[in-house]
Amino acid sequence: MPPENYALLSKVELFAPLSGEELRDIGRRIPDIGLRKDRIFYSPGHRGESFFLLLAGRMRIYRVQDAREITISLIDPGQFFGEAAIAGLPQRAYAQALEPARVAIMNRKTLQSLIISRPEVGVAMTEILARRLGVQEDRMEEVGLMEIPSRLACLLVRMVEAESVTEDGDSVIPTHYTHQILATMVGCERPALTRALRDLRQAGAIWLSNHRIHVADLAVLKEYSRRN
Repeated sequence: MPPENYALLSKVELFAPLSGEELRDIGRRIPDIGLRKDRIFYSPGHRGESFFLLLAGRMRIYRVQDAREITISLIDPGQFFGEAAIAGLPQRAYAQALEPARVAIMNRKTLQSLIISRPEVGVAMTEILARRLGVQEDRMEEVGLMEIPSRLACLLVRMVEAESVTEDGDSVIPTHYTHQILATMVGCERPALTRALRDLRQAGAIWLSNHRIHVADLAVLKEYSRRN
């Protein structure tokens, strides 16, 4: 990894227990690559000895079932993905760059060596994976029990908490999510997603401008997210 990218490693949640010198040592041992927008980084069945650290940009992890895409998760800078390789298993999903991205590639043996020398890294990984499992369980419950507008409201509340910026008093989700991608995240077809956006807009919870979602009333959005 070029020295100018070492600073990006300090944002990787997995490496929070490490010192600056330890991060620089890791940076000297792992490569990183750039990805253009929309590139498929890996596909189901890919088997390798490395997992991945997102340094910049955003990645989407999704599966295809009956010709229909289902988004499993979004990966933000500082998060890792492709963790099946840690257990020597093939990947079960697609990884796609939602925007230009930079990804560091960490060999499984390098991770194992790091965990032996710094057990705190192993503890951090366990905690991160446990949180992800909890989020996936919540999403499965939403799909099973909630109507589409409520599922969309739950998703938007999480996005506000994770990535929003403030503009003129509104919480704005800065990433451009197409209706199709939002539908794959909520678990519905695109026309149903468009109707759900309309419902939330008419309720005064959100409005749309320049392909971005503005949350005008977070309380209304949260009220929708609690409906079955």
